[in-house]
Amino acid sequence: TRAMTVNFHTLKSGYVGYGGPGSGNFGHAGRSGKLGGSAPKSGVGGAMSIVGGRTASARQAHAAGKEGAMGPGKELMTPETKQKYDFDASGDLQSVKTQLKSFGIGAMATKDPKLALTKGRIIGEELAGMVARRPGLGKFLENDSMLLYLSVEKGKTIKNSQGKAVNGTFDHRGGGSIRIASGLQGHDGLTMGSGSFLVSGGFKGALRHEYGHAVLTHSSSRVKSDWASVWNKEGGSFAKKVSKYSSTNSREAFAESFSAWTSSRYGAVSNRALPKEVHAFFEENF
Repeated sequence: TRAMTVNFHTLKSGYVGYGGPGSGNFGHAGRSGKLGGSAPKSGVGGAMSIVGGRTASARQAHAAGKEGAMGPGKELMTPETKQKYDFDASGDLQSVKTQLKSFGIGAMATKDPKLALTKGRIIGEELAGMVARRPGLGKFLENDSMLLYLSVEKGKTIKNSQGKAVNGTFDHRGGGSIRIASGLQGHDGLTMGSGSFLVSGGFKGALRHEYGHAVLTHSSSRVKSDWASVWNKEGGSFAKKVSKYSSTNSREAFAESFSAWTSSRYGAVSNRALPKEVHAFFEENF
C-alpha cells in the first residue's frame, strides 16, 4: 500500500478533519485549575481542568522512586474532571475524531476508515491515559497552536525524509504533523536503560515519542532552554540510561524520555527511572 503524504496546509479528500480547538482553561501543576471555555463551531470546547498541584509528599515519593509513586496522578483530579479526560472508545469514527481533538489532534489522515477507527481508538485511549497519569500535560491543550495532523500509514515501517525505514516521524511545519506505521510489532513494554535502541518499540511507544516532539516544539523558550541545559549536563549518559537512540541529539533525547515518562509502566519496580536530572525536569515542567 502506498503511504500517504500529509499536506500541511490543506486537508484533501481522504482526510478526516476537525474543527478548531476550544478555548478552555486548564489547571497547571501547583495551582488550582479553572473550569470554563467556549466550544467552537465544530468539535468540543474546553471546560477541562486540573485541580491543584503536586503535594510535597508526592514529589518526595517521585524523587525516591517508590513503587507506584511515579505519576498515576488521578488523585489530583476531581471525579468530574477525570471523566472529561476519559476516552470513550465505543463510539463511531466521528465520536473518536471529536475526542482526539481534545488532545491536540486536529486531523487524522488515512485512506482506510476501518483502520482510522481501530487506531484512532488506541490513540485516544493512550493519550487519555498519558494526561491522566501526567495532569500537567493539560496545560498544553489550552494552546490553540497545538493542532496536529496525524497520519496512520499501513505497513510495519514508514519512510522518513531521508528514505530510511522508521516507526514514525514528526514534522514541525504547518503546526506539526505526526506519521506512524500502523503495523508496528512488538510488546509495548518499557526497556529503558537496558541497552535497547528505543525505550518502547510498539505502536503506543511510537505515539508517545512523536507526541513528545510536538510537546517540545510547542513548549516555551524557558522550557527549551532548561532542556538544553539538561542535555548538556546529561547527554553522555542517555545511551546507557535511556536508549541508544536518545543519544542522537537533544530532540530525540526529549522524545525518548517523554515516551518513557508518560508510559503506564514508568515507575514499576521492574523498570529503572530516568536519570535524576531528566526526571526532575519533567516533574518540574509537566
